[in-house]
Amino acid sequence: MTTIANNTIRDSPFGMVARVFLGAFLSITDEATDLVVISNYYKDLVAQANALLIMVSLSMFCQFFVAMGTYAR
Repeated sequence: MTTIANNTIRDSPFGMVARVFLGAFLSITDEATDLVVISNYYKDLVAQANALLIMVSLSMFCQFFVAMGTYAR
């Protein structure tokens, strides 16, 4: 019964929309919290804020290039 339910959720359009929405929501929330932390760091810890900003930027660019490479095939 569990296998049938999992396959139904996986194959249904609603299940796909729910997974895409949840993934996008979590990604945007993560990015928003990163920006809040970076802005708070700039008040007192400028060097650490710059380091965190560089790490987040590099991570985003790496993810972008991996995604582009994946979908280019």
